[in-house]
Amino acid sequence: MPMDKKGFGKGWLLLGLLMMVLSGCGGAAKKAARPAQFAYAGDLNGHSAILTRFADGTGETTLTDGSGNDSSPVWSPDGTKLAYLTHQDGNPAIALINADGSLATGVTAGPGEMQMLRWSPDGRQISFVKRDGGVRELKSMQTDGTGTAEMADLLMDPQVLNWSPDSRRLAFIQNLEKDEGLFIIGRDGSGLKKLTTQAGLLRSMSFSPDSCWIAFSQASPAGKVDDQIYKVRVDGSGLTQLTETQGRNMVVAWYPDGKHLLTGSTRDGPWQIYRLDPDGSNPVNLSNNSAGDIPIGFSPDGKKIAYVLKQTGSEELYVMNPDGSGQRQVTSLGEIISQVFWSAEGGYFNLSTNLDSNFKPENWRNWVVSLDGSFKMEVSQYAGLSPLAWRP
Repeated sequence: MPMDKKGFGKGWLLLGLLMMVLSGCGGAAKKAARPAQFAYAGDLNGHSAILTRFADGTGETTLTDGSGNDSSPVWSPDGTKLAYLTHQDGNPAIALINADGSLATGVTAGPGEMQMLRWSPDGRQISFVKRDGGVRELKSMQTDGTGTAEMADLLMDPQVLNWSPDSRRLAFIQNLEKDEGLFIIGRDGSGLKKLTTQAGLLRSMSFSPDSCWIAFSQASPAGKVDDQIYKVRVDGSGLTQLTETQGRNMVVAWYPDGKHLLTGSTRDGPWQIYRLDPDGSNPVNLSNNSAGDIPIGFSPDGKKIAYVLKQTGSEELYVMNPDGSGQRQVTSLGEIISQVFWSAEGGYFNLSTNLDSNFKPENWRNWVVSLDGSFKMEVSQYAGLSPLAWRP
């Protein structure tokens, strides 16, 4: 769940980890935690290969030979497979591999650049955006290798693309003058619908745990720094504005029980972390200090909230309880934090940092840090910076 150097900018869009589509609502099954392990694109003799490693630095395993300059690994929901991007013989493709490195079925070939790989929560489909020249398409492939289907033509690359918890729908945000808004589509490509009715820049969205609602933030076309929070049912009904304050308001996530929304707001000056009832009432300032606090999201068990506290010249990662109590510092890196992701079992974080606010490309670093702050490890990736993929 990330955040970029502008606070809530492009990186903020990744913070919305939940989304939607038609009639009927349902929840997602919980899974037993396994030891923290991650996949990443590492250097193998000058090529990009997919590797895995445990969070304590042990057990590094090379899964691909790097001949296709493999990148962007994403775990299946059950943690048994990885999808990744590859360029075999110059042709871009999405490939699947088992966790032990053996081959799995299902590969989709180019032409065209593919990005934003997203597994459906039930593990049966992978959605992605394909770019071929000026054409952009939202596609979905069956993970059993039975085929790829076109779902929708896009006016531009979506800033957020996510499945609903019940795997029945996909939601995405487009920000283009001609047609900006929040959209929803069924898993089979049917029922494409625009859920927003007014113009304005959208930056974040989150599915409710029961897959029935989507909360999202939207700014006016003129202001662009006056985001307010709304919610809408996945069938397009019940569109309601939840906040009406000065400054900006951003939705991060629904509380796991669906009874509150976790949000960020500048209504009182610097960014603060707020809890709202689903109808927008009873706002509670959870961080309540003079510094700027950027909410990241809930731990997998829902018992902690991660956030970034903005200090003079640097930022540090903190955690608190869902009611705002128990605030505790996790990192002491003295750098600027860009992205933060919980491990699936909740004991570690992956975070990206830069040495200072100049954000020079050569100064980006990728870390694994334990929840109690006692362990940190820098992880080098091939030719650039991208999030590690935590194994579910």
